[in-house]
Amino acid sequence: MKKERNLFRCKTCATKDEYEKPAFMDHLKTVHDVAENESFKRSMLIHMDGKDFFETQYLWEHEKVSFIQCITCERDKDDPMRHA
Repeated sequence: MKKERNLFRCKTCATKDEYEKPAFMDHLKTVHDVAENESFKRSMLIHMDGKDFFETQYLWEHEKVSFIQCITCERDKDDPMRHA
């Protein structure tokens, strides 16, 4: 069974803390006054394929805030990419 991490880092805030999704959605609402249904522009920053994992990072931009989303997945033992 593969493990997935989906973390968010607010680029607008000075602390650059990392959040999991529910806490980050709350952060957007309470700190930056951004509603859930507002539109963002998404750009892929990087995608890395490793033997044991793959990771993708996106930059999300809005007129009030920008943040980075980092999705990291551990590969399954039988994933063909482990043997590529």
